Amino acid sequence: MSARRRTVRSGGLDLNVLVEGDGPAIVFLHGGGLTAHTWRRVVADLARDHRCVAVDLRGHGDSDWSPSADYTLTSMAADLRTVVAELGIARPHLVGMSLGGQVALHAVCHGFAARSLALVDVGPRLLQRPDNPIRTFMRTHSYPSFDAALDAAAEFRPDRDRASLASSLRRSMRPAGDGSWSWKWDPARRDSYAERSAEARALTGLLGAVSCPVLVVRGARSPVFGAADARRLVVALPRARLETLDAGHDVQSERPAELAALIRAFHEEDPDAPCGPPAGAGGPHGQAGQGISS
Repeated sequence: MSARRRTVRSGGLDLNVLVEGDGPAIVFLHGGGLTAHTWRRVVADLARDHRCVAVDLRGHGDSDWSPSADYTLTSMAADLRTVVAELGIARPHLVGMSLGGQVALHAVCHGFAARSLALVDVGPRLLQRPDNPIRTFMRTHSYPSFDAALDAAAEFRPDRDRASLASSLRRSMRPAGDGSWSWKWDPARRDSYAERSAEARALTGLLGAVSCPVLVVRGARSPVFGAADARRLVVALPRARLETLDAGHDVQSERPAELAALIRAFHEEDPDAPCGPPAGAGGPHGQAGQGISS
């Protein structure tokens, strides 16, 4: 991603923000354990006629780690508001994958004014499988060498070219003085997973007040976002549609061209309508729903 780099101060933390292109603004929020660079191939397409803003969430990438291990959706949604205000963006399109999608949905359900919302392989509830390959792979935070990390990544993603994997890892990991490599995310973020999950499930009771167009994109082979949950999410949102791509959870990495095309077409047919709950419908203290279940 050839982008202009900005640093935005939010909640006492420096957040790394990458900006590329000009035109209507799209803000991209990555998944847990990833970085803003995960969007680079999607952005390469959309930056031709959009101002693309990709944020390293707190505790990820080149953004600061929270000294108090504050990695709630509430705090990350507040960071989103700060970034948008600092960059002078009014009503951006939002695109969020996995954790980033839950952050974006949380922001919209609590009054963030966006033009549209695209949720990539995520909803208020993600499936918890003990054999989830994503969790198994990310459980190891540090590797004795870059080659060891690359071997593990190649075993996890046998469909990816090794050179491409190596390039992605160098953006997502950092070396230490002893030759080891570790992920660019704070291991302490895992401690607040239950709290984030509860925050996300509570959004279910607010979905009916989301007034803007919402695009839900599911990976057909996703181990964490089930087809039934995706359908129920679309039904619960007043103005939503579901698209499915032949991918796993990392749709933006596996099918970047197809995802960019879906987002572009979605924006082109998007009427200029505000996104978020109307006054009095929900808000920061809205009632929690029962959650979307399988």
